[in-house]
Order: sequence, then C-alpha cells, then structure tokens
Amino acid sequence: MSDLLRNACAEAKEGNSTIKQQVRDIGNKFLNSVEISAQEAVYIILQLPMRKSSRNVVFINTSLPNDRVELLKPLSEIEKMSDESEEIHSGGLLKRYVERPDSLKNITLADWAAWYDSPGLNKYKKSVKKSDIDNLPLEDEDENNDDDLGVQNTESCVSSKKSVKKRSHARIIRSVWFNKESQPEKHYRELIMLFTPWRNEQADLIGAYSSFQAHYEARRDEISEQMQQYAVCSEDLNEIQHHLQECDDDAYDTIAPVTQDTERRDENEGNTDTHPDLNETYDVSEDLGIPSRLPNNEPLILNEMEDNEYRRLVQMLNKKQREFFYHALHLMKISDNPFYAFLSGSGGVGKSHLIKSIYQAALKHYNKRAGEDFRRVQVLLLAPTGKAAYLIKGNTIHSALSIPASQSLKIYKPLDSGRLNTLRCELGALNLILLDEISMVGNSMFTVQLNNRLKDLKGSKDDFGGVSIITIGDLFQLKPVMDGYIFTDLQSLNYYSVLAPNLWKKYFRMFELDEIMRQRESKMFAEILNRLREGKHTTADLQKLKERCVQESNCPQEAPRLFIQNALVDKYNEQ
Repeated sequence: MSDLLRNACAEAKEGNSTIKQQVRDIGNKFLNSVEISAQEAVYIILQLPMRKSSRNVVFINTSLPNDRVELLKPLSEIEKMSDESEEIHSGGLLKRYVERPDSLKNITLADWAAWYDSPGLNKYKKSVKKSDIDNLPLEDEDENNDDDLGVQNTESCVSSKKSVKKRSHARIIRSVWFNKESQPEKHYRELIMLFTPWRNEQADLIGAYSSFQAHYEARRDEISEQMQQYAVCSEDLNEIQHHLQECDDDAYDTIAPVTQDTERRDENEGNTDTHPDLNETYDVSEDLGIPSRLPNNEPLILNEMEDNEYRRLVQMLNKKQREFFYHALHLMKISDNPFYAFLSGSGGVGKSHLIKSIYQAALKHYNKRAGEDFRRVQVLLLAPTGKAAYLIKGNTIHSALSIPASQSLKIYKPLDSGRLNTLRCELGALNLILLDEISMVGNSMFTVQLNNRLKDLKGSKDDFGGVSIITIGDLFQLKPVMDGYIFTDLQSLNYYSVLAPNLWKKYFRMFELDEIMRQRESKMFAEILNRLREGKHTTADLQKLKERCVQESNCPQEAPRLFIQNALVDKYNEQ
C-alpha cells in the first residue's frame, strides 16, 4: 500500500495540476487498485453496517502529553473567547476525567472511560426504544448495541456544568500499552494513569517517588486489583506480540512453509483481472466537484482567444462569411430549439477561418451567460480523424464522445452507467457541436453512433439529444472509410433500417462559400481547382497543370519525395 501511495503521489505531481486534481488522481489510483468483494460492495452501496457489536470500544491515549495530538476548537468558539484565554483545544476524555465531580474523585481513569459519560450541558435523558404497530421493538443498525439500555445514576459536574451519566454496560477500553521490557518507565506510568485516581497528570502520576516504577511498586496491590477487571490477559498478549516481532524469517519455514513462495509468485504475476469485460474505471471527479479527466482519455481542448485577437479574426471575414457568422451567432442567442446547418465550399474559400470564428464566438457567448459554470464544456470542435482534429485544434468524434474505434459503426452499443455518468459530468451542458471534414463522416457514424450517443448523453429522445450541430466540409472531397456517404440512406444489418430516417436530409441545409481566399492572387489556378473538384475540367486545364510537372532528372536532390507505399519509400532511401 505504501508503494501504491508513493506511485500515486508521483503521478499526480507530474501532471502539473491543481490540488483538487491531484487528490482526484490519487483517489482514482486507490479506487482502481484495491480489490473489493461483491458482498462488501453491496453493503457499501446499501449503506449497511459491516460489523455490529454488543459493546462499545474506547481508546485512552496514555502517551506523554507532548506526544498526543489535540484538536482545535471550532473557529466560532475561539472567536467568542477572551484574548487572554489559552484554552484553544477541544475537550476530550482526559479533560472530562480531570473535571469529574467531587463525588467521583476516587474513580480511576479506566473506570471513568468504561462506565461514565459527560454528554453535554443538558441533563442526560434516557433513550426510549421505538416500537412498531405490533408493539415490537424496531430494528436499526445499532440493535445489537445495548450500551444505553438504562441509566443507573446521573450527577452534575460543577466545574464544567455538564451532566454525568453512568452506563448500564461498560465499554471495552484500549490503550497504548507500552512494552515493559523496551519502555519500562512509560509502561509503569501508563498503569498508574489507568488504574489509580488522579487530578493533576503532571504531579499526581509521579507523586513523591523518584520514578514511575517506584510509585507502581508502592501501589502494586491496588493496581493489580483494578487490572483484573480491564486487563486480564494484557501482559500475556503483549509478550506474545513482542515475540512475534522478534521472530526470525526462518520461522516461516515451520509456520507456513509455502506462503513466502506463493507470495513471490503472485508478485511476479502481478494483478490479474479475472473479469476484464466487467472491469470499470471509477472516477472521483464528481465527488470532488471538479471536471473529469480520466488518464486514458484525450483531454477536451478549449482554446478561447483573447478578446482583441478574436475581434481581429472576425474583422477579416468577407461578406458571405460574415453573413453565415452572424446567422449562427443570432441562433445561439435567441433560439430555444436546436439548429442545424451545413457550411460547404471548395478548397481555399475560408471554411476553416469561418468555423474558427464561430467557435470562438460560441465559447464567449456560452461562458459569459449569468449563472453558467465556465468549467463545463458547452461547445465541441470535432473531426472524424486525428489529423483533421489536430489541424483545427479540436478533438476526434471517438475520443470526445467515447465511441470505440474498433466496434461496428452499424451497431450502437450504449455505455454502461458508470462511463455514461462520467461523460455526463463532462459534457452534460453541451449545446453546440462544430463538426469539420463532414465528407469523411458516414451515415452510420452520423445517424447511429453520433445521434444515439448524444441522446444518451442528454437523456433526451430528440434527435441528436437536442444539441445544435454545424457541419463543415466539401462533399466532393474524401469519402467515408468503411461507411456510406452521409447523404445516402442507412444500410444496416437488419431489415428495419429502411425505416430509419435520413437525418442529414431532414435537418441540414447547405450554405456555400464561393469566394476564393487562399489562391486569390492566382485566379486561373483557383478556377482550375474548382473544375477538377466538380469533374468538369477541360483538356486545356490538364495541359496547364502538366506544364508544372518536373522530371526526376530535373528535380533538386534536397526536394522531398512523396510515395504511395512504404516499399517505394524504402527503395528510394536505399539508393
């Protein structure tokens, strides 16, 4: 366990995260490394007591005063105290014993801890067992605890004005119990402290004697009589424990001959999950009230610009870009219903620049509304592939929405409750998705995976869970991998797929940008590219492009070469 804690702390510090996030990382490490039985899990979930006893147990700290840890009083009580007062520590068992009534002055600390209580300023009232309709006692989680079945006597403590009650059944007392051989003075001091009456710990325990052992020898009979009630086998148990600590490692060969070998084998094998399909990764983020970020998940990227940089970005938009920008911003501000749009255009018309502007506008709008938690993700910038997501500084659909890349796109598999709750904590406030490179998103990914995941995420039966979506891309570009075009009807593995609606045709309307921004200095080249995109290129266009072809003999040696196969790359590099 110490190694686990050390490794967890090291991993938490490496992340350069806040204190809350470090606590989360350490908690996750422990929760996912500690084994727990099914029965224990059930008891924890149902909040059932995992143990019951007929007696309470109380610990008496018999250490030296300097070795004890004391709790401070609440700040509200300290503020009410006078400036000269130094009583800043909360009262405890020892303090209540010192302040006991004069009628109990001959009571030892062991008797006080076992039989007496000082519950507060009010007189103790005997608890009454509740009964059911049949006049039978109601069961509760303390049904086996009969400590408070009756009160034999109550007295008032004059010095503290607190009531004192005597219990019907004694507590079991525990103490430090110092070893007589290694710490003799502390051992005898502890016996005097427990089994003789005293008021002043500093003066009464040592008394007029030169040592605690001398004091003990003088009162041996009195102390031994008290010990018969509370420490019948303590000396024997202490001796056994001392011998066990001094046992040589060779003793294991006699006591448990194969235990050490089994432990070494288990350590070499490491942890083995016998049910990998049922293994879940728990995250304590919700318990700590901080955004979730599982270590195996790609963190969501939110790159909000400074206001001045954002304004310069918007000022660079051309007329048609500005029209769509203000249309989207207007819908964000006034529409209570989700909206959908498809922004298209050939290469170089400024789609990426426009979508970057809309994304920044959405971040600033949703994060500055009154009452909104700016830490919650409300806008996502997504792309179907990692390279496309990197270029727009966003996330992939798979990583952001926890869609496994290995599963079939035509069959939707809902997340289990634990992972879904984690995703809801992170994306429960999602309002808008900007989806780039829509040409590479197939109808199965769009209608089956994305649609159903958003429904589960938002807990809504509405299409896409009521989340607004703006798609960006050029349908003349790359087609989806292992999937059909997004505008075609769904072709699933069952016959009912013909009844599935085509959400693309149902909701999305196209807005096309046509002003070339990237190649504005070369109008002829831009026009050729547009005709190639639509398959309307002419022979003259091809001839014009071939003029730029370079033969291998005329190509500079330092110029990079592109190949379609790794074998060709290796062949060229070996030359």
